[in-house]
Amino acid sequence: MEAVDNVEKHTIRESSTTTELESTPKIPAEDVVDSSAATSGVKRKRLPNDRVGMLKDEIQENPHNLSAWYALVEEYGSKGKHEELRETYEQMLRPFPYVPRVWVDYINAELAFNDFRAVEVLFSRCLVKVLSVDLWTLYLSYVRRINPEGEGQSRSTITQAYEFSINTIGMDLQSGPIWSDFIDFLRSGPAASTWEQQQKLDAVRRTYQRAVSTPIYNIEKLWRDYDAFENSVNRATARKFVAEKSPAYMSARAAMRELSNMTNGLRVLDFTFERKHNNAEKTAYVRWMKWIEWEKGDPLDLLHGTTLQGRIAYAYEQAMLYIPLCPQVWLDAFSYFLNIPDEQRALQVMKRGMRYCPSSFVLHVRYAEHEEANGRTSDIRVTYESLVAALSREIILVEKQSVSDNFQGSEKKQEGNKPTGILLKLEKRKKKLVTEYSLAWCCLMNAVRRTEGIKSARSVFTKARKAPHQSHEIYIASALMEHHCSKDSTIASKIFELGLRHFSDLPDYVYKYLCYLISINDETNARALFEKAISKMNAIEAKPIYQRWLDYESRYGDLNAAISLSQRMALVYPQESTQSIFLSRYGLEEEREEDEFDADIYELRPTTDSISQNKDDDAASETSDSSKSNVEMEDTRLLPASLETGAAHPPPISAQVPAALVPLPPIVTELLDELPAAQTITEAPIHPAKLMDYVVKSDIPFIRLRNANTHLKKARYN
Repeated sequence: MEAVDNVEKHTIRESSTTTELESTPKIPAEDVVDSSAATSGVKRKRLPNDRVGMLKDEIQENPHNLSAWYALVEEYGSKGKHEELRETYEQMLRPFPYVPRVWVDYINAELAFNDFRAVEVLFSRCLVKVLSVDLWTLYLSYVRRINPEGEGQSRSTITQAYEFSINTIGMDLQSGPIWSDFIDFLRSGPAASTWEQQQKLDAVRRTYQRAVSTPIYNIEKLWRDYDAFENSVNRATARKFVAEKSPAYMSARAAMRELSNMTNGLRVLDFTFERKHNNAEKTAYVRWMKWIEWEKGDPLDLLHGTTLQGRIAYAYEQAMLYIPLCPQVWLDAFSYFLNIPDEQRALQVMKRGMRYCPSSFVLHVRYAEHEEANGRTSDIRVTYESLVAALSREIILVEKQSVSDNFQGSEKKQEGNKPTGILLKLEKRKKKLVTEYSLAWCCLMNAVRRTEGIKSARSVFTKARKAPHQSHEIYIASALMEHHCSKDSTIASKIFELGLRHFSDLPDYVYKYLCYLISINDETNARALFEKAISKMNAIEAKPIYQRWLDYESRYGDLNAAISLSQRMALVYPQESTQSIFLSRYGLEEEREEDEFDADIYELRPTTDSISQNKDDDAASETSDSSKSNVEMEDTRLLPASLETGAAHPPPISAQVPAALVPLPPIVTELLDELPAAQTITEAPIHPAKLMDYVVKSDIPFIRLRNANTHLKKARYN
């Protein structure tokens, strides 16, 4: 009894937004995420009846094999081995620290042995960081179990537990049973006096009104119960109370239906322990983000209060439970909690995210920069070093997969297949990881320079350039740091030369080095670098280097050297015209001439004869309404838009908007079918614009559309 009160006081003092507890065991990050890490050494041979040993081997090969864990739990549970069972659950929490089912089963196992002290410790470890309806329902049943309802203090403790649960988990769609149980508990309370009876009715009414304003599955039943409750208390005031809450109920019911469709089948463990990188995973991520954005849109018109913040935070917490390997979720949650503002919770969220995503570049850098900006520099070096170590492990893992897939691919290749898709993806993944690995070293070096000084930053560079899987970014960052911070171009040039030993055939590195030499007016070394680099690269890779050196020669060098380099580029790049190379020296692009046909469009102008002819036709058409409608119909369907409008000066081609395609009338389609194919015409082609101009000027009688097919058939047979 006293222990439960201590648990209650502890949890009530804690904010419902707390996600990390000091009692949580500190687990290495790789134990949480790296599901494919196998043990080193030779695997032990097990006897056929050694069921426990074989299960342990399966778990050791894949720590996220949930079925193997539960099979081991069942083995110990069936034999009544309490200590072994407890140790298994503790080990199980390492790869599954936030899975609700594991906590619920662990607590039920302790309850089966009536170890209430252990149960209370488990609740204190998981209750406010694992927001699950099942877990909180178990917590409420435990509180009611050890607190008899007949005692006054016990009812107060149970009431506090229910209120705490509703404030924390009551916005969940599945929390309806908790609301119903709380209302039934309040209605069953004793009332020895009129004042106590009124207090009880007010508490029941207040809880009902909160429940029917919350999107939960049993909201319609609760609304009917609330209506019956108000009518049972006082029919005169029932209509008033029900009418006041009716708009909120209607809004909550509509939100419940929309939210139910949005989250149906969403809270599953399919993407919790391993990245799949497939369409199903992408769809799940999009659905989770859609739920969060839906909550931010305030569909319940909560007007940016604490209730709205609680709903948004709860959506983030659910996403962090079921898709914790998505860095975007942690980053968005971190930004949101900073804007509320709730910096403590934001930092706790980011620490959880770095634990689940130890190789996420964006999470570690964002956290380290936030800490540095706020003057907390104690964890900066540790954060970057953990990122570097995690990326190194990830690169090694990808290399092992590449070797394995390459071996399998070589066997398949002998059979005639070409399994290059997986290898290309792994190679792309490795390239991205190597870049992030080098950038992590760069961030560490710059952070150390800002916090500890240039000498410490140089020691970081010395360590970084000796590390495996290194890329060229660290050399560029170190050289430019020396140039801008130490004002020593000599050291910077030496660092560039040091990197050139390893990356002389890398266009990006050579280009940056060349730009640096040009910026410090070292023309001699720049020219030597240019001549040396282009001899090691193909023409496509060397084009930016050619262009940069041509720009320098054209602006600041000798004219004859610029012309000579232009001629040299014309030989290296025969697909480029000499005019385009010449214009590139001045930052211009070659303009393409307009086609002859397009140029003729500018010459289309209605002549004086055509204008007078159109006026005569218009005057003659006024004598008959039917003929006027026929003329308009034929003009709209058969004439070009430029001639139909009769504009004196059509807009230029660049200002014209392409019109949507309009289906041709059947008569025109049949006529086009009768015409020969364009490939058969070898003589001079007919100019369409001039032909239409001639047709407009000609005196051709118009035919009604309903008689067009008859005339066409007669003309065809004649």
